[in-house]
Amino acid sequence: MTRNSALLALAFGLFLAVAEIVRNWGNWQPWPFWLVDFIAAGSLIWGGMRTLSQGSSRLLSAAWGFTVETATQAIRLVLSGVFEAHPNLKIMLGHFGETLPFLMWRIDSALKRPGQKALSFRDVFSKNFYVTTSGFFSNPALLCTVMEMGVDHILFAVDWPFVPDNKPPIEWMAGVPLSDEDKAKILSGNAKRLLKM
Repeated sequence: MTRNSALLALAFGLFLAVAEIVRNWGNWQPWPFWLVDFIAAGSLIWGGMRTLSQGSSRLLSAAWGFTVETATQAIRLVLSGVFEAHPNLKIMLGHFGETLPFLMWRIDSALKRPGQKALSFRDVFSKNFYVTTSGFFSNPALLCTVMEMGVDHILFAVDWPFVPDNKPPIEWMAGVPLSDEDKAKILSGNAKRLLKM
């Protein structure tokens, strides 16, 4: 990853936060979600630039930055109301949903606090999102995702070219602690159903 591409990834997050401020300008309320988001994005920019200057840009890519950016955009999609307007819309996220299945309870609980719009993040995410195993070949991560979303929303994927050897993910899938029926769903059945193959 080059220094410029790392800065672009960070600027993307800040740009979206600024766009959110502009979109909500007429409906400003003290310390709304988007303002806190903007402050967090500014901190990410500052911390990211400092990290880059210290030569640790790896943290900003697949190790953490991509996960946080993608997960944030998925949450924004749910909060935007797009799934209310298009209830059959399906979104596919890689890397076991970029940690969102693990964070599901916390996100759902925080979004149900008094003063928030009535919304079940868990229901929307579990109905409209599908996740893949790409780049995340971990039994605990798989079992958490199965427990939170159900096996019908998980699709097998490798992470080529980022993980150039496809053999380990295939070997991992053969040994996961699930029934043969559930493995068949993850390996091909869910993709065939979702993509109408």
